[in-house]
Amino acid sequence: MVETPLEARLESAQDDFDDSIYAFPVPKDKPPYHFDPRSKIVEWRKFDIPASKEKRERFITRYERHLEHLVGEGIASGATMVLNEALMNAEEHAHKYDPAKKARVYSMLFEDHLYLSIQTRGPGFDPRKVRTSGFNDDGSVYKTPRGRGYIMMVGISDRLLARNKGRELYALIGLRDPHTNEAIRVSPERVN
Repeated sequence: MVETPLEARLESAQDDFDDSIYAFPVPKDKPPYHFDPRSKIVEWRKFDIPASKEKRERFITRYERHLEHLVGEGIASGATMVLNEALMNAEEHAHKYDPAKKARVYSMLFEDHLYLSIQTRGPGFDPRKVRTSGFNDDGSVYKTPRGRGYIMMVGISDRLLARNKGRELYALIGLRDPHTNEAIRVSPERVN
């Protein structure tokens, strides 16, 4: 199977694992999702979001409405959960609630998947510690007040990757009907 350039970069990052790159595990019960190598970019956007709850919530609401129009409510809801969780963590841990600091968000909508990138300039995090704070050795989830957001992001995303000592988070979310798991394709005409 031929990969898209984005998938090839993610695979390369996973293959060349070092201390600055970490691929979160995909849950065993989640069916694999294969991205179409011919998939074209339908929409590309960049946002700078201040570390402010009010501005983050306003952005998330608008972004979710926009995505609902393009890909439907189910996919939009999951994607904005991932994005909101990443931005909340950036606010708290990287930016210490300083509204002068911003997280950069890239959103690339392909015909068959959504790519999200969240980048901060804060201290970052060790993804292995976050992951182990929410999972038992057998992979089951245990109750803890910290780390549950990452477990949720892993469950929603088809691939979740952290790099640059946790300052960059990348999520790939396949476009498929949440009830039937059938692939959905977005045409460029739908954006206009």
